[in-house]
Amino acid sequence: MKHLLTIISAILLFTACSKDDDGPLTPPEPEAAHRTVIVYMVGENNLDPYMRNDINEMRQGRMQVAASENLVLYVDKLSKTEMPFIAKVNTDGNLDTLYRYEKDFYSSNPDSMIIVINRIYQMCPAKDYGLVLWGHATGWLMEDSVATHRGYGIDTGNNDLPTYYDEQSHAYMYAGKWLNIPSMREAFKKLPFKWKFILGDCCNMMNVEDGYELREVTDYLIGSPAEIPGNGSPYNTVVPAMFQQNENFYEAVIDAYGDAYPGYVPLSVINTSWMEALAEETRPLLSRLNEYVNNESNLMANHVYYNNTFVDGKRKHIMFDVREVVRKAFADEPAKYDNWYQVFKRAVPYNRIAEMWSTNSHIAINFSDFTVTEDYFSGVSMFFPMDQYTYEEWSCNEAVKKMSWYYAAGWPSLD
Repeated sequence: MKHLLTIISAILLFTACSKDDDGPLTPPEPEAAHRTVIVYMVGENNLDPYMRNDINEMRQGRMQVAASENLVLYVDKLSKTEMPFIAKVNTDGNLDTLYRYEKDFYSSNPDSMIIVINRIYQMCPAKDYGLVLWGHATGWLMEDSVATHRGYGIDTGNNDLPTYYDEQSHAYMYAGKWLNIPSMREAFKKLPFKWKFILGDCCNMMNVEDGYELREVTDYLIGSPAEIPGNGSPYNTVVPAMFQQNENFYEAVIDAYGDAYPGYVPLSVINTSWMEALAEETRPLLSRLNEYVNNESNLMANHVYYNNTFVDGKRKHIMFDVREVVRKAFADEPAKYDNWYQVFKRAVPYNRIAEMWSTNSHIAINFSDFTVTEDYFSGVSMFFPMDQYTYEEWSCNEAVKKMSWYYAAGWPSLD
C-alpha cells in the first residue's frame, strides 16, 4: 500500500511539472467597467501646445471618478521623437502607457482611427463607451473623405507643421489631412458597439447635419456650434461629468464646460434618436424657409450665425441658428413653428446660451449685427443654401449634398 501511494505521488508530481512546462496560464479577461471614455487627441497641428495642460486636467478629473471606470487617451503629438501612444489614466492621476506605436501615421485616417479604438476596446472593455474628439474641426464642411481642407482632426502625418497660402481666404493655412463626418460615420459603424456619447472638443460640431449623420453611431452628440477657445474643455470638471450615470448626464457635461467660459461658448446636446423625426417635421417647412433666407435683405443680416466662410476672398456668414430662422420665417404662422419646436426640443433637450464667441477670425466678437436671446437661441446650426455660397473652386451648396440631412429634410425637392 505504501509502495502504491509512492507511485501515485510520483505521477501527480510529474503531471504538475508538465503543466508548468506548458507556460503561464492565460490571464483572465479584464473586468468590464461601467463606462470607458476615450479621448482621441489629434494634436499634430498648432494645438500641440495645449495638449500638456489638457492632459494634466484629465489627470485631475480622473481622481474624482470611481476606480472601476476607464479613462483612456490616444495621443498624437507634434513631436519628432515621441510617436502616437495609448495611455490609461489611473485613479492616482498617473498615466499607464498601454501601447506605443513605432511610427507616425495619419490619425485623421478613418481606418487608422478604428484600429486605435478597437485596440482600446479590447484592452479596456465596458458596458458603454464615450468618445471625446479633441482637435480642430469645421463641422459638416468638407471636401474629400480624407481631405486636404475641412473636416475633423487635421493631421500632418509626419510630425511637421507645414503651411500654405490659401488664395480663397488670403491667409496661411496648416497643411494636413482631415476626416469628414460621413467617413467618420462609416468608420464607427464597423465598431462592435454604439457610442453613448460623442463630445466634440472642437469647433462647429453642433449642427443638424452632423447630428443626423451620426444618429446610428451615437446616442448623444455634445459640443459647440461655434468656434471654441484653444484651451478647450476644462477636463478637471468635465471628466467627472462624463462618467455620471444619470439619464441627463449631458447637462452636467455642458454646465461644467460652460462654467469655464461664462457667456463665451455656446453649447448644446443632440439626442440623435429624434433626428429622423426632426427631418420629417422640417421637410414641409423648407419651401417657406428657402424663400425667407434668399429674400432677406443683406443676406440674412441680423440673424445669429456661428461661422464664416470665404467666397471670392470675402467673409460670408454661415451656420445660422436653426431655431431663430424657423421662428422668424414663420412669425405670421406661429402654430407651424410651435409644432416644429415640440420635436426640436426633444432632439435638442439642453443648451447653454452665450453672448459672444469667435467666428473664423481668432478674436472674440461681441456681435453688433444681431442679439442673442433665449427666445430664439438653440445652440444648433443648419445650412441654408444661398447664391452667396457659390464659388468656382468650391461651393458650400454642393458640399452639403454629401450630408444625409440634405436629402432627409427634402432640399432636393427645391432644386
